[in-house]
Amino acid sequence: MDGAPIAVVLIGSFAIDRIVTGTLFLLSIPRPLRKIFPDPDLLQDAGKKAEAEKKRRLNYFLLAIVLSLPVVHYGNI
Repeated sequence: MDGAPIAVVLIGSFAIDRIVTGTLFLLSIPRPLRKIFPDPDLLQDAGKKAEAEKKRRLNYFLLAIVLSLPVVHYGNI
């Protein structure tokens, strides 16, 4: 099947996206972790909101890399 590798990549990327999004949401709930994992939607100040969005993007990127490495390694992608 020629479409099977593409399907594996698409399903894997969707799963990684959902896991990372859910993890970042759960990490933004405890008060001590809010500085590291801020929720930009809860902030009113435009400067702090922009900074929180940058932190969220960076955290998303780093966590997605960590989760995708084993998938790429063990999935022979």
